[in-house]
Amino acid sequence: MQKPNNFDNTQVQGEFTPVELGGHILIIKEVLEMKSKTNKDMIRVSFDFAKNDSLPGYFEKAFRDDIRPDKKWPANGTTYILTEDQNGDCSKSFKTFITSVEKSNPGFTVNWGDGFAECFKNKLAGAVFGVVNDYYNGRNIAKHQLRWFRSAEE
Repeated sequence: MQKPNNFDNTQVQGEFTPVELGGHILIIKEVLEMKSKTNKDMIRVSFDFAKNDSLPGYFEKAFRDDIRPDKKWPANGTTYILTEDQNGDCSKSFKTFITSVEKSNPGFTVNWGDGFAECFKNKLAGAVFGVVNDYYNGRNIAKHQLRWFRSAEE
């Protein structure tokens, strides 16, 4: 057998480069309006790192390299945001997301109503990644994931 192309640089399954902690510039791939398990309005934001970030195309590569037949956009490249708080007012996390996108894209304004979700496609946003502890397969693991949005400039 001949050695396959790029064998020496191919990662072993289960090995990956973790997301660098701290600030990143994101490009929004998709926003989807949906309901939470408790029937509350929310959005699902799928994103990747922008071309001018230190990890451009990180989640796209993970998606492309996923060999499962039912592959999905990577969980760490997705966040869910409730639109309202427990009092029925706009949630701080939703307002922060909207403001982050507006500040990161001069001249951009949200298209409320029809076309809301589509207006975010390919827009920039800033984000801060931090350590989140999770419990998986009987053990605690520390994951690097999105903690909050900021403007790309910040």
